Amino acid sequence: MRTDGDYISREAALNLIDRYWQQAYNAHFLDAAVRLGSVYREMEDIPAADVREVVLCRDCKYYRQDAELADGKGLVREWYCPIHEAEFAEDAFCSYGRLDAERRSGSCMTNW
Repeated sequence: MRTDGDYISREAALNLIDRYWQQAYNAHFLDAAVRLGSVYREMEDIPAADVREVVLCRDCKYYRQDAELADGKGLVREWYCPIHEAEFAEDAFCSYGRLDAERRSGSCMTNW
């Protein structure tokens, strides 16, 4: 997954730290367990970024080829969004995007 920043799930990070804390504690590496406990508490206090998964046009259920723009050979040349009634690049996105599970190519956060 490509992003404009490296965003991770706080819950996943805390679960990982907790798992390592338990291993260190059970192995009697108390100094490491204390440090991991400190990291866990500090991680809980870090403000979360306001991030959401983005559905790119190429992965959106509304994005389709425009039959009216087909050339004389029956080949479709352009892709468009019926919500906006306009053509968009496949890596564009908007707040109306809804994932089409069959078309999904891997979402990412990108600018258009």
